[in-house]
This record gives sequence, C-alpha cells and structure tokens, in this order.
Amino acid sequence: MPRITRKLGATLAAAGLLTAGGVAAAVPAQAATVTSYVIASATSSGCNSALQGDIHDLKAQGIYKNHTPCTNTGASSYPWRAQVWYYAV
Repeated sequence: MPRITRKLGATLAAAGLLTAGGVAAAVPAQAATVTSYVIASATSSGCNSALQGDIHDLKAQGIYKNHTPCTNTGASSYPWRAQVWYYAV
C-alpha cells in the first residue's frame, strides 16, 4: 500500500523528537509548533489502517494533536487521503 508521506519515525527523528528509547517526552501545546502531513492511499482500508497506526504512534509519544478522516478526493492516483497534525518543537 503506497503512501505519500515520509516514514513517521524518520520524520520525528529528523525533528529531534525521538530519544534513544524511542519515546519523546510529552510536548505542551504552548511550547510547540503544530506540523501536519497527508496520508494517501489507493484504498479506503489502506488509508484507515495507516491513519490508525500513525495516530497510535503519535499518541504513544505524547505529540498527537488531531486528524481528518480518510476521504475520497477523486484524485486519479491515491484518492483516499487524510491529514494528521502533531506537536513538533
């Protein structure tokens, strides 16, 4: 299932949010920048699966903010899309 997004771990590592143990400290909303990315998939189930996995990972790290549900945008390639927001410092 192809997705138009960088791997979450690589994105968070690049942002300096992953520690050696793989868990970042909770980031208070007042001290953080909100960043977002788009998940795109050819199928509804693929989009929902990726979305739920990413939400789980972000919540485990204490940086999840919000998301939109997977919707069919009608695009010819990877029409099922969702957006995810998380706190980045």
